[in-house]
Amino acid sequence: TVPYITSQNKILIAGDSVAMGLGVSDSQTFSSQLQSALNKQAQVINGGVNSYKTKDILHDLSLIKNDEYSHLIYILCENDIKSFSDTNGIIEVANKINQIRYKFKTLTLIHHSHMNIILSDFFNPTHTEDIERLMKKQRKKLVNVMKDLNINYLNWYEIAQAYTIKQGSIFARFSLYSDNTHFSPTGNKLLSNEFMASFSEVILND
Repeated sequence: TVPYITSQNKILIAGDSVAMGLGVSDSQTFSSQLQSALNKQAQVINGGVNSYKTKDILHDLSLIKNDEYSHLIYILCENDIKSFSDTNGIIEVANKINQIRYKFKTLTLIHHSHMNIILSDFFNPTHTEDIERLMKKQRKKLVNVMKDLNINYLNWYEIAQAYTIKQGSIFARFSLYSDNTHFSPTGNKLLSNEFMASFSEVILND
């Protein structure tokens, strides 16, 4: 994570190559974008590991000492569940993360989606309405589950769709990815901005 700073208020980013920031420079990862936004108010640690699966991530998190980090941000990649529509798989991961919540003051789960899902109207137009309907139903269920578990929740699908509307171009979504899976510098910046807008007050005032 750059710029490197030290702080008692430590935020751990956990996940696979999406969390790590594969395909962009160190200064353009989600962790570095978030660090720049937080300035010296907290220290962001990039704990993303290329090719890690959920079981690997959860194992490493279980080894963390109590209060070693203040906050956990878990980026759940679509690769780690059966498919983008695997709501039960996401809930299972959330429940497993919740088992180690005593190690952190706050937990945040970021629900990642591949580019072909975000751009289904380009790649699979005959199923776009079905995907949108499914994602809306999924979000409603997940928001309630995360609220019950006291886990902060961000849905990348919704973030990307809102970005498209704001930019006024259906092509704007292409700029958010460096490939079908990983975020571009623009995508990481957008995710950092959304996290700050949604949860910075909780992170900084906890």
